[in-house]
Amino acid sequence: MDITLQFRAQELRRVVEGLLARCAAERANDAQRAEFAEIAKTFYERSGDRDAVSMMDLDIRHHTLMSAAADNTYAAKAMHSIKGVSRRFWLLHYEKHGDVKRMANLHRGVAAAIAEGCGDDAEAAVSELVDYVEEFTLKVVGFTRKI
Repeated sequence: MDITLQFRAQELRRVVEGLLARCAAERANDAQRAEFAEIAKTFYERSGDRDAVSMMDLDIRHHTLMSAAADNTYAAKAMHSIKGVSRRFWLLHYEKHGDVKRMANLHRGVAAAIAEGCGDDAEAAVSELVDYVEEFTLKVVGFTRKI
């Protein structure tokens, strides 16, 4: 996988997923908010697991619901085009370089903010998530910051 493409995908992801999270927080109905709350709880409960398949299934459920709640077909299509790249990169490298607990808790933060209807918090939580994905990508390529 071309690392430059991974970083370019994350640039787009930060903007598009942030928009979807904000819109979902603002537009979700009560049933969707309840499901986001349940997803957030499940991310928390599974944060100690290293079960990539289980986490991936929960991530897919989260993103499917976020796209539906955001009610923005264009943003959902754009997100779909880049989410697979990010997910494949994670699955290839998480065992050696990933922090599953941190990743689960970052996803939990997005779901919880959407459940609470806090658009600013949801967008900020996505930004924190993408920050971690970029940090993870740098770790995969062997970049270490010396202090």
